[in-house]
Amino acid sequence: YMIMVFFMSAGDALQPLILLDKNYYNLDRSRQGTTLSIILFIQLALKILTAIVYGHFNDRFGRKTMLIYGATSIFLGFLIAPLWENVFPGFIIAKALTSNGSTALATLPFIADYVHNETKGKANAMGVALSTLGAFFANIIIKILLYCSVSLAHCYWIIAFIGLATAVLNSFGLKEVARSEQKKIIKDEN
Repeated sequence: YMIMVFFMSAGDALQPLILLDKNYYNLDRSRQGTTLSIILFIQLALKILTAIVYGHFNDRFGRKTMLIYGATSIFLGFLIAPLWENVFPGFIIAKALTSNGSTALATLPFIADYVHNETKGKANAMGVALSTLGAFFANIIIKILLYCSVSLAHCYWIIAFIGLATAVLNSFGLKEVARSEQKKIIKDEN
């Protein structure tokens, strides 16, 4: 969850900066509200349409696969976001990739197999704390990069590499077996 919130917070912090920057999209201020509403609508629609599918994929293919898939999708969205000259379709494609990836990450059932029923509340609290840390680190890193006069494109790319590297490292700690396979193993043992 920390990785997901890291990416989402960074994207939310960088989006208005890049959309109004004359070196990138140079979105006219009179169109800014409408454009941001359209982008938000597309993001929400994608999340609604893909959430159940990714929940199924988590059960079928496992958490490691979905963690890497989600982080890679966000990574690609962050890589291409500063490369387009037009918001439509350029930035929309980048935001679709990041929304797709964040939905894949949000459906990961981390707590289910790692804690006992008696400690699920504490584990969820840790998830909230780690999510908050993800947002904190994203904003601190962006502020430091902008303070050091790093371009917005490089900010996007640095955040993309940090997030993907963290996701890959995190995947080593996840259990290997998909949940549907675990159910089969339990049935076979009984």
